[in-house]
Amino acid sequence: MVLRNVRYLLGAFAFSNLGLWCFLIAAPWTLYNRYHSALGVAAGYVMTFAPQVIFTSAGGILADYWPWRFLLIASDGFCAFMLAFGGALTIEHGPSTVLYAIILAIASAQAIYHPTFQAVLPETVNGDPALIALASNLMQGVQNVIVVVGPLLAGIGIGTVGVTGVFIGAALFFLVAVVLNLLT
Repeated sequence: MVLRNVRYLLGAFAFSNLGLWCFLIAAPWTLYNRYHSALGVAAGYVMTFAPQVIFTSAGGILADYWPWRFLLIASDGFCAFMLAFGGALTIEHGPSTVLYAIILAIASAQAIYHPTFQAVLPETVNGDPALIALASNLMQGVQNVIVVVGPLLAGIGIGTVGVTGVFIGAALFFLVAVVLNLLT
């Protein structure tokens, strides 16, 4: 049972991060292609990483007091919603403020997701030090693979199905993460 839960949790982590990386590549691509402004791309990246600096401590506090499954599902579900309905409908022709708001919203949700995920690993393996080490190593391995695969997948997606298709694909990755977290 413990190893099954670790597999589902790591699978959810992988899909959530695939969705995130697809988004992290597609959003600045869109900003630059639409406005041809390096400053606009830089502003997008600031909005991507500032919430992690500002809200990660709050995310850690939430992870200590709220049910971890709820926080992971809410974060991934919110990202899926923002990408599918907000992003896909406005990505090609909407105002830049909408895209910036989506970037900020997804980054804020991730500031809750990541500390929650870090906190849940020991609980998932019932505090067993050997399994904590194994799960942490597997998580790091998954993350390293996703850092390579996610941008590659986003680039191929932008070239084949366009930015809107990548946003929808990222939303689907987040939804798969939600389902896997429900199974954990």
